[in-house]
Amino acid sequence: MQANKNINNLFNGFEKEFGKGDWNGIESRVLDNNRKFIQNKSKFKIGVFTGLAACLALGLIHFNTSTFNSPKQVERAEQNTPKVSPVVENKQLSETNENELIAEKPSKMEIDVPIEKSAKSSNSFQSKKLEPVIRKESQVPVNETVSPDLPKFVLHKTTYCVGEKPSFISDYASSRDLSVKWNNEIMTIEQFKQMKLSSAGTIELKVLENDKVIQEHIVVCQSPEVGINYKKNYNIDNPYVQFNAMKVAENTNYDWYVDGEPIATADKFEYTFASKGIYKIKMVVRSSSGCMDSSFKTVRILRGYNLMATTVYNPEVGKWLPLGLKKEGLAFKLRIIDQEGHTIFTSNNAKDEWDGSISENNHAVNGDLFYWVAQVTDSNGKINEYGNSLLINSKLE
Repeated sequence: MQANKNINNLFNGFEKEFGKGDWNGIESRVLDNNRKFIQNKSKFKIGVFTGLAACLALGLIHFNTSTFNSPKQVERAEQNTPKVSPVVENKQLSETNENELIAEKPSKMEIDVPIEKSAKSSNSFQSKKLEPVIRKESQVPVNETVSPDLPKFVLHKTTYCVGEKPSFISDYASSRDLSVKWNNEIMTIEQFKQMKLSSAGTIELKVLENDKVIQEHIVVCQSPEVGINYKKNYNIDNPYVQFNAMKVAENTNYDWYVDGEPIATADKFEYTFASKGIYKIKMVVRSSSGCMDSSFKTVRILRGYNLMATTVYNPEVGKWLPLGLKKEGLAFKLRIIDQEGHTIFTSNNAKDEWDGSISENNHAVNGDLFYWVAQVTDSNGKINEYGNSLLINSKLE
């Protein structure tokens, strides 16, 4: 024991010097350990990736196998795919499982229809024969035409205006046997079609087939009553002619014309003729049902109105203005024009008359000729124009 203590004391604090070769050995061992660690780590990663790839591949294989090789999937596919057997002429087919297909006639086609399969086999089918459908020929002959029954005579309306033609249709095939009795007159269908209703009133229409009455109608022919009355008024202040319809009906329209010019739209009106002569008066009447008629009247005017103006004037006697312009409240415009076309006098007031002056210091003399024009607005707002020549005669008293 003492010897060991002596030895320990002898080497206590002794430290061997670390040589260069010792450091090289340690470095070599450390590098070898690192290299082995890296190699082992790489092998581990490769093993992990390889294992994952193998699992994935096995999973895909299992999925495909279970999906496409499932008996239920095969069964559904076979049920949804009918098989058509070929046409067999005078031959027998070999047995297929428990079913036998036989072609009885060359013109028939047999169709395999899948039915419920047994649990042992998913490819088992039974053959079901479908007989062709034979259509029966139509009992109607080819050249025969079937048409619905149509009325032999149809009258479109029962109210007409005088001057119209009857409106109807009739069966062409039977019209040869048809006739009509109109106002106790018997005529053919063609004659009745061309006839114009000439008089107003209620008329009985009968349709006959081989002289036997098959239809009866009451036809009403309408025409507005027309006629013109007129009365002349020779009042010096306002000479005119009054026109009116002989009979006035409700809901009736009136149109008046004088020598083709539209004048009024009421059942009566008044008109002043500027010049003497013969005038044609026309009245057009349209009833509430649309029927229309016309009436005409000829009127002879012996003395033209022309505002009752004189054609000769003596400035030494007094002033001049057409007598028709002196009516109270009448709207007018008067101009007096010399032979050169110059306006020498104007007036729109019945109290403003011409005294014969041409200019401020010049007056008309015996033999001078002038013209006058007057525009007058009547009670209906229409502007009528009048005019004539005016001769200066100093000898006129």
